[in-house]
Amino acid sequence: MKNDKCSEYVTRDSILKLLSDQEVASVTTAETAAQLPEGDEYLDLEQLECGVQRASRTSTVMGRVLPRKAVHEHTWSKILAQLATACKGTIISEPKIADKKPAVLDLAAGSYWWCACGHSKKQPFCDGAHKQGTGMAPQEFKLDKPQRVALCQCKRTAKPPFCDGTHQKL
Repeated sequence: MKNDKCSEYVTRDSILKLLSDQEVASVTTAETAAQLPEGDEYLDLEQLECGVQRASRTSTVMGRVLPRKAVHEHTWSKILAQLATACKGTIISEPKIADKKPAVLDLAAGSYWWCACGHSKKQPFCDGAHKQGTGMAPQEFKLDKPQRVALCQCKRTAKPPFCDGTHQKL
């Protein structure tokens, strides 16, 4: 869901003005990379209304992203605060923990949408709840053949949508 008020007040340039020269250099280096490592958080500077996203196996469009790892933590906090203020608090940086154990499922070959925000009532799959102002987007994943998978429900995995055991540290 596009938040027009958010995109009206927060632009790529307004976000980049918050960065130090060193951080701008890091972002420039990241923009030339082939893709972000799976699970890394980023902001799409052309779609700021989508909020914080996580890189997946499907390629993230580089050249317009701001990887979280490219900036200092205090700068990232300033960016999120600016987004939250402009978007009337709709951008969240941490998803809701749906459960502290994975959903182990036998799935058919096909395409699925994993809930990244944690608000879906059909965990671990998306039901559109993110559109109610989470600022987050679901993540598509594809299976080439039927298989048993362990899908993350704590929403903190470094390998979305698959569980990597992070829930054991929460």
